[in-house]
Parts: sequence; C-alpha cells; structure tokens
Amino acid sequence: MSVNSSYQFPLAGKTFPSEGRVMLSRCTILWIIVLGWTLAEVVIGRAISAPLVDDFSDARPPGQVAGSAASSGAARLVLDQAGTLAIEGGALRMPLPATNVWGLQGVSYGPFPVVPGLSMAARFRLGDVLSWERPDSARLAVGWFQNVTTTNPRTDALALILGQSAAGKGGALYAAGLDRRVPVVDPLMQVDVEIVALCRNESVMLFAASVPGAHGMGSYPSMRPVAILPLDPARLFAGIHQRSQRDSNHATLVDGIRVAIVPEWANWSGTAAWSDAIGAGAARLSLRSTNSAPAKDAPELIGTWMRVTSQLPMPAGLLTARVESEGNPGRIALIFRAKDGFNHWRLELDGMTARLIRVIRSRESVVAENVRAALTPGFSHRIWLTDDGAFVRVWLDRDVLLAISDPTWADGDLVGFAATAGGGLRLHHFEAHLREIPIVPGLRLGEPFQRRGSQVALKDDFSGAASSLVGRKVSPTVSWERHGGPEPDEIELTGAGAGRCVHENTGIVTFLLPWTHPEFADVSVEVTPPASPTEGHAGVALWQDDQNFLLGGFDTPQNRYGIWCVRAGRWTPIDLVVPTIPLGMPHRIRVSCNGDDFAFWKDDEALLVGRIRDYFPGAPALNIRRVGIGLGWFEKMGDQGTLFRNFESRWSAENALVRPFSSDWRRPGIERRGSSTAPAPRDGSEGGAGAFGGPTSLAPPVQRPKPGIPEKRPELRSLHPKKF
Repeated sequence: MSVNSSYQFPLAGKTFPSEGRVMLSRCTILWIIVLGWTLAEVVIGRAISAPLVDDFSDARPPGQVAGSAASSGAARLVLDQAGTLAIEGGALRMPLPATNVWGLQGVSYGPFPVVPGLSMAARFRLGDVLSWERPDSARLAVGWFQNVTTTNPRTDALALILGQSAAGKGGALYAAGLDRRVPVVDPLMQVDVEIVALCRNESVMLFAASVPGAHGMGSYPSMRPVAILPLDPARLFAGIHQRSQRDSNHATLVDGIRVAIVPEWANWSGTAAWSDAIGAGAARLSLRSTNSAPAKDAPELIGTWMRVTSQLPMPAGLLTARVESEGNPGRIALIFRAKDGFNHWRLELDGMTARLIRVIRSRESVVAENVRAALTPGFSHRIWLTDDGAFVRVWLDRDVLLAISDPTWADGDLVGFAATAGGGLRLHHFEAHLREIPIVPGLRLGEPFQRRGSQVALKDDFSGAASSLVGRKVSPTVSWERHGGPEPDEIELTGAGAGRCVHENTGIVTFLLPWTHPEFADVSVEVTPPASPTEGHAGVALWQDDQNFLLGGFDTPQNRYGIWCVRAGRWTPIDLVVPTIPLGMPHRIRVSCNGDDFAFWKDDEALLVGRIRDYFPGAPALNIRRVGIGLGWFEKMGDQGTLFRNFESRWSAENALVRPFSSDWRRPGIERRGSSTAPAPRDGSEGGAGAFGGPTSLAPPVQRPKPGIPEKRPELRSLHPKKF
C-alpha cells in the first residue's frame, strides 16, 4: 500500500513529508518508538504547562465537594470522611475534623510529572492558631505530596506544616522532613498566608507570603524563601490536608490553588538574584551567573582567603551552596549582610565545626558555634541559611546547625562566598535569593486585606485638664458619647495627655464618636497596659449599634490580642496568644474594616486578618456609624488602668467594600452574654432593633460545655452552623 502523507508535530512547528510503501521495517519500528516518546512528552508537557486554577467559585454545601471539578476543569481529589467540606463565599471551608488522624480530610490535584519550574501556590486562612494538644503536634500541611493523601506529611510530603510555636503559644510553620524542633516561620499569626512550592533540579524551594507586617513572610505580592528540601519523586500531587488537635468550630479557609510551570524559574538556580554554578575550589574561584544580576566584584585574595562578593538590590533572605569534603583540612564561608569587608556576617565551615561570625569594624566575634557539623568525605552536602533581618537559621541538609536572633547589619546587601587557598573543601552551586521575591502573576491568588486609611477624619490627643471624656469635643460638632455598661464605669482624662478608666468596669462599655463613612474605618489608639499584677482589658471599637460591632483589644493575663465580633447580638471571639504583651509599655493597636474584611495590627505587625462572613455566613456589611475606644474583653471585665493616648480614625474611599449582601440575614451563634435585651442607644439612632430589623432579645446559645467536662476557655468557642 502506498500513501502520500505528512507527519506533523504542531508544537515543534515542523512537517516531515513521506512518500512510499508502509513497511514494518526496523526503520519503521524505530520511528514508531521515537513518535511514541515524542507524543508522550507532548502529552506530559500539555498536562503541566496548562495552568491548573481553582478559585472555588462554585458554591457547594457540606459534603458535596467530592466529585467536583476545579475552575480550570481538573478533578478535585477530595478526602472528606466526615462530609463537612463546603465551598461558600469563594473559599473552600475546611472545619477542623474531630479525628486527630491524617488522611481523612484534604483536597489534592494531579499527579504532575516533576520538571524544573513546576510550581504550586495555595492561599489559606487559619481559623484558629490556638488549637494544640501537644508541643510537637502538626495540624495542616500545604505543598507537594507523594500520594493523593498523606499518612504523615513529615515523611511523605514536600510541604510547609502548621504546628505549635516553639515558644509554646500560638502557631508556627515547619518544613516537612526538617528538624521538627525548629520552625521556619515563628510565630505565625492568624493572617492570610500564600505558600509557593517550586520544583528545581534536585530540590523543592518553599516560600511564604502574607500581609505587610506579618512576621517571617514576604509582603504580598512578594514572597520570602523559607526552606529547601531534597527532591526525589518523579511525580507529585499538589494539595492541602488537615487534621485536628482539639474539638474546635473554627474552620480553615482556602481561597485558591494554582499549579503551573514557570519558565523563568526553570533554570538550576530558580529564583536566585545571583548564582555561581562553578563556585569555589582551592585556587579556582570563578563567577558564572545563570541569570541577570548586578555588577560583580572580581575574585580577590585576602590573607589565605579567596573571596567573591556581589551587591544585591536588597538583602538576601536565603543563601545556599553545595559543599564537598576531600577529607583534608580547609575552610569555606558564606558571606551575608555585608556592608563591606570590615562589616559583615560570615558562616564558616571547616569540615567539623560551623560558626556564625559577626564582623564590626574588622573586629570578629563568634556569635554561635556547632562542633557537630561533620562533612562526609565524597558526599555532596547542601548548606543553607535563611535570614529575615532578625532571625538567622543555618541548616546542613535536613539538620539545623545554628539559630540566632541578631539584627546587626540587617540591611547589608552584599553577599558572597569564600574558601581557603589549597583547602580540602570545595564549594559550588552558590545561590543568593532576596528576602522579597515577586510572585509571578499566574500564581498570585489575590491581595489579602491590608488596607489602611489615608485621610485622618477624627483625632484626639486627650490633652487638657482632668475631666470626664464624655461630652469632650474633638470638633465643633463631634463629641464623645458613652454606650453600655453601668453608670459608674467611666474614662477620665488624666491631665497629662491620656485617658484612663476611673475604676474597674463591670460591663462592656464603649466611648464613641459619630462616624460619617460607614463603608470603611481605620481606628487606632496608643495604649499602655497596666503592669502586673493588675490587669488590662481594653481596645478600639467600630460600632454599628449595640447588637453589631467590632471590639479589638487585649487581655493581659492571658497574653491575648483579638477581635470580639458581634453580629445580630451573637458573638464570636477571634484571637490569638502572643509570647508577651508589653506591660507598662506604650504601643499602638489598630483595627481597619470595610464592613466585611478586617485586620488587626500591633504597631506595624499584622496579628489578625479575616472576614466577618467567614464567621457569620451571609451576614450583611457592617455599617460603621461610630468609632472609639472600649473597656472589656469578651466576658472579662475589670480593666485596672489601661492608658489611652493619641486616638485617630482614618478613612479612604478606595478601601470601601463593593459587594451586595442579603438584607434578611439571620444566623444562630453564641449569645453576647449580659442583658437579654439590647439597650437603646443614647443618641437616638437606630440600633434597638438590633438584628437588622429583627427583635432586640438575644438568642440563647446553641452550644454549651458537655456535662462533667470543664470548659477552660469558653470565650474561645465559636460556632459555624449552616445558614437558614
């Protein structure tokens, strides 16, 4: 049989004409084999180069996520034994499962063949970073997995794992397979987090991003490198998996997941701003960058050291290199935070010992040392360090060598490497990655709420003679009003530019100013919590009426900051434990809200980020009609002397929320303890009707502690029942 045909390879852009008799000759068989491999590579290439997108835009009730498809059409591989996973409000809701076992709850995608540049991104928000039973426990894993599920992400994943802070309070991020005693981000506050996991030739690099001011992570849309893990599997699943550490009604929310190949990250050094593949040997330092970088210095001999340095556009966040020992004495070094040759930091290894050396005006100090840093002759080790400007952690392969906190030369932007001439250690494949690396557009999952007001609308420095705060004017038409609490609860001016409660308050009491921008407010005040053993329970208020408000503040005995969110008379606390609250020290607390999204800052550090509708599904936007300060913490009263200074409320038109809400919203929840009816506002505004036109009485709580089981933290209970 004779045919005239053309074999077309559209992706290659080539056509090979053929004319003649089809025969099963050796040549034909060879062509079939070649075509088979080519088509296989084409199929694989198409499978992973076409981005996987899942924005969770398809609303699904609890138990109905399994069997559904991602936004781009790929199958969601869902584990939901309890039937609680749901999609609502553009997010996957993952309530904490009741069973403390991996493999019962999660969602995966894939598998994907591993190639350089293969990247996954996931953005999530933790419902409760306080849910811990054991110091070494882990609750959430996000990244790459060897299988569609996980039995232990520490051994079968290339991921970041949510665990308990090393300080024992709050959360932290750990890297799978690394030393479980040392986190890579600690502490982790209750904020939006985007994780990016990048596959490279022989490793996976992990990055983290969040709102500006979030500890240890890049400021979105940039990310910070936090870990490097060795890469072995030929295929991987992208996913997020969760187990529970205690019974909790808070849920983890996943806003989106992406998988794609990023061409600009597909070279051996990935996201490095400067890299050298040849590296340092005894007398053969060279510089060969695989990606664009600033101007570099030539190799220089300093004493017995041969050194190469380069200036980066900003300080480095991660340095890494391969190190090999020939069994002979020698030294190599990684140079970072360098201002010049006389002021810098240096990590030195001699084959047995690792040292962190700080150099100030040529004077060297050994800040930390580990004598158990032996290098195996003939084996290629990876040495790497992370630096967020305060904390430096040094790792050899999977083991942590050194960890210190020291901000000296934190802004130093020179990095480099060095080796002793004629030594028995060889350093190669050096990489320097910046502290802030832009996330490529295809992996960006939306800007987390981080808005601050640009225009000061109200302010009060509390100056003047000692007097009551009530009735004090901040403008010719605006004065302070008192809401809630018994009559004796009062804030008075001290006469020294501050306000303080007269005596311990016995109920929640707020002191408010009328606000004319109901769609957005950014409220802040400088507070000085009283020193121990006295207690502080105070904060700022964003107020619609007595049944609907946000009160953001602190509880000094428990070292907690948080927001008390009250909607239709039902409340839920959203808080977290910090290592310490600075007692007797002034600091600024700030809460901004656009009616749904909210954020809480301590000075410039973001502590809490969330959405009201995540805790009260379907809730209409909070109409912020008043702003001010308040006394009380959930059910805890008795503030014993918090000082308030320099109150300020800002507004910005671009921060207003543009989103329709249902007007007939109702939701059961935990009642706001206290009076069974809402007190009428004293200014004659609406508010007595409370629940958006509903009754003034507060519904009874729908959940109580089980008989015989003490409820240690009743103020931390939050319910998420179905809408009705």
